[in-house]
Amino acid sequence: MSTERLLDLARIADPERGALLRSHRPDSVRLSEGVLIRDQRPMPPAALARALDDGLGPSDWYALLNGFVFLWPDRERMDRQRRACGKRPQVVLTFDGAALLDRFAAEAFVSPINGGNARRKAARRGRDTLVPYTK
Repeated sequence: MSTERLLDLARIADPERGALLRSHRPDSVRLSEGVLIRDQRPMPPAALARALDDGLGPSDWYALLNGFVFLWPDRERMDRQRRACGKRPQVVLTFDGAALLDRFAAEAFVSPINGGNARRKAARRGRDTLVPYTK
């Protein structure tokens, strides 16, 4: 589930909700037992600001990304993400990508970059970075 949806289910209201959706999370946030929102360490505000287009600020980008669920397209990328999480236990869910897109094509977006990382020569990003998936 997206961060936005998790906050809905946990009934987190403003101002805490707005802060969680629009602010940088240097550490993971526990909403309840078993519900952890991932950190955004690879997107510090100063680095992110240098990569944003279309008049977006870091808070806009955080809010945008917090409305989505992101999946890695292959095992190598997923393994890199798992290593970046250190010793924190991870649950890995594997999906049939074609079946997933058949079912959710109208709601799916794709991106040419990892929009959740703004370090090391961060790719430019803006309103057109997340592109609606079409068959």
